[in-house]
Amino acid sequence: MIAVVTGASSGFGQEYVRQFDSRGYDEIWVIARRKERLEALSSEVNTPLRPIALDLSEEEAIRSFSGLLEQEKPQIHALVNASGFGYFDAFTEQPLNDALNMVDLNDKALISLCYLCIPYMKEGSEIYNIASSSAFQPVPYIGVYPEFQKIKIEK
Repeated sequence: MIAVVTGASSGFGQEYVRQFDSRGYDEIWVIARRKERLEALSSEVNTPLRPIALDLSEEEAIRSFSGLLEQEKPQIHALVNASGFGYFDAFTEQPLNDALNMVDLNDKALISLCYLCIPYMKEGSEIYNIASSSAFQPVPYIGVYPEFQKIKIEK
């Protein structure tokens, strides 16, 4: 039984790894861009970690993770989508590429990971989709942001 945690190199993702450490997982797959940070996290927990260095805003990274799932066929009990970033500026002042990268990571990667992991999850498994409180109300200078969700798998 494993947990998959994106954005595990810092913030909420890193904290979920620490919290999952006492939940009896055989392994936690930790995903982020910086492999060295993921490897450093292994010294803070007892559960074995599998560092997976991917930039989930890139389609090739999503395909790579899909291939890993197909090869390993893991039993996933929890998925935490905690990778993401916010760009705070007037919408018309944001570079288009930055806004599109935010959508790619905060939205497209989150949806992709859900679709890819659900076939490897059984009833009772959990998905945590993380965002900030900015997702719940209109906030100036942050027009693109997902909301927090906790999903229980029912089959």
